[in-house]
Amino acid sequence: MEIRVILRGALAGFWAGVLGFIFARIFAEPVINKAIAYESGRDAVLAQLNHAAGRPIAPDGPEIFSRTIQSTVGIGTGIIAFSTAMGALVAVAAIGHTFTITTRGQLYLTVPSLGNLAANVAHQSQFGYARAATETPQPITNILWTSIALSFGALLERFARPAPPASAVAASPEPVGAAP
Repeated sequence: MEIRVILRGALAGFWAGVLGFIFARIFAEPVINKAIAYESGRDAVLAQLNHAAGRPIAPDGPEIFSRTIQSTVGIGTGIIAFSTAMGALVAVAAIGHTFTITTRGQLYLTVPSLGNLAANVAHQSQFGYARAATETPQPITNILWTSIALSFGALLERFARPAPPASAVAASPEPVGAAP
C-alpha cells in the first residue's frame, strides 16, 4: 500500500512540475533573458573600463550548455525532476503514525529558507548579487507546492475511499429500460 501512495505523490509532483515548467516558459524566461542582456551589457562596459584603465580582462569561461538548452530542456528537466522528487517526499511524509504528526509539522516549519544557502551569503556583498541570487523564483515554487498538495490530495482521496461492498452493487436496482 505504501508504494502506491508514494507513486501517487510522485505523479502529483510530476504534474506540478509540468505546470511549473509551463509557467516558467511563459513568465520567467522573458525576464531571465532581459536580465542576461543587462548583465552582458554591464560586463561589456566593465571590460571597456578595465581595458581603458590598463587592467587585465579575464576571458569568459566556456559555455557548457547553450542558452537555448538551458531555457527548454534544462529548465523542464530541472523543474519536473525536482517536483517529482518533492511529490514523492510529501507522500513519504504523509505516511506514518498519527502521534508523529506534530513533530513532522514542526520540522517542516523550521526548515531554513534557500536564501541562507552558503552560495547566496558568500556573494551578497559583490556588485549585482542579492541574497537570493540562486533561489528558484517564488511564483514557480508556489505553483509547485500548491499543485503537489491539490493533486496529491485528490489522488490520495480516490485511493483511500473504500469500495462499496459487492452485495450493495449487486442489490442496486437496474435502471428503467435497461436491456436484460
